[in-house]
Amino acid sequence: MEVRKRKTKIIATLGPSSENFIDELLRNVDIIRINLAHTSSIEKYVNMIEGRVPILLDLPGSKFRILNDNIISVKKGQRLTFGNEIKVDDSFYSLVNDGDLLTIGDGDLKIMVNKVEDKIIGTALENGIIYPHRGISLPKEMPYGVTDNDLRLLDSIMRFDPDFIGISFVTSELDIKKVKNVTNEKSWIVSKIERKESLNNLVNIAKLSDVLMIARGDLGLEVGLENIPFIQKYIIKLGKKTKKPVILATQVLESMVNSPTPVRAEVIDIANSISQGVDAIMLSDETAIGKHPLEATQVLNKLILGIEGNIKIKVPVKIGSLEDSIYFSAIMSLKLSKAKALVIYSPSGNGAIRISKLRPNVPIIALVNKNIERKLSIAFGIYTVKIDPINSVDELIKISRIISIDSGLAKKGDSLVITAENSTKIGKFIKIEDIR
Repeated sequence: MEVRKRKTKIIATLGPSSENFIDELLRNVDIIRINLAHTSSIEKYVNMIEGRVPILLDLPGSKFRILNDNIISVKKGQRLTFGNEIKVDDSFYSLVNDGDLLTIGDGDLKIMVNKVEDKIIGTALENGIIYPHRGISLPKEMPYGVTDNDLRLLDSIMRFDPDFIGISFVTSELDIKKVKNVTNEKSWIVSKIERKESLNNLVNIAKLSDVLMIARGDLGLEVGLENIPFIQKYIIKLGKKTKKPVILATQVLESMVNSPTPVRAEVIDIANSISQGVDAIMLSDETAIGKHPLEATQVLNKLILGIEGNIKIKVPVKIGSLEDSIYFSAIMSLKLSKAKALVIYSPSGNGAIRISKLRPNVPIIALVNKNIERKLSIAFGIYTVKIDPINSVDELIKISRIISIDSGLAKKGDSLVITAENSTKIGKFIKIEDIR
């Protein structure tokens, strides 16, 4: 078990820019994402990772995408013919109308459509770059949710035993059920919130999901950029209430696609997001196609460490249940004892996540069963140890001491806070253990 100093987790998207630097990338990354909308190199990438970190496989969803494999630089006023310079799926042509305004990517470029006889010609309204396999947003209601292609792809990739499956453009709990019917609960479901329908059904989506992702790119196009800060705050708050980890995604360090250093606004955005309570931060273009993939992970790691060092534990005002009162007491015990780590026996993982949502300022060592050992790595501050059932308090204390010392978290003279989730034989329990 490797315990990092930071508690907010980093997810990096693997792509052409980073595939030759796997070892260096993993020095600062907790989870690798493979975006199935942009790559067919699934087996190649999975083999590169060699099981060293958990994997998130992201389903493409129903969005239209550029089919080009090359980058296209576009000047304002330039005319581009769909099917020639810009390759698209055949079904695209019947859905666009003369005068439609198309958005490429997350707002990278806007193109005005002109239908000339049997051709569709687009005029660029600004300078920009069209990257391979970028999404195309049309100014009309489209059918979203899990597609038949998603389900076929999902069936073929389950042989890689992915730890997480990302659902793009999830609209309701029905989408999650469709995916779970294929995964048989072997993978945790990450619901990407990026549609108005997602927001309308968010409570039910959150209950059935394992993880929520704030996908700010398409979400910004849907609801307007001015509403994104408030929606982000609401999703994080709902994640705390439903005890689900929350990932922040899209344009986190976008400037580092081309620059070796971030802009100040990105740093403030990251700080605000950590302060609000995100569990993990995901890099997309920064590591997939950017010019500085390793620098992006290094910068994010450094920023998180500095930001977390300035955030104080916020003691919750309300306690929702008797079990939560145990976890609340564990946090108070940490503050008063200055313990070096918090150990929780949490076979199901539920107790560990509930502790995580209270944002302790020390690592959480979660003793869990093998089915969730890797999956819990997405939650704030949690580091997992796979363990057989523990049947007594004395056994739990002994194991906690050994693991804390062996991992370098504690030494003679230090203290630990030890607790257990209520679903175990040990029951409601908390102890401050001094290592002598």
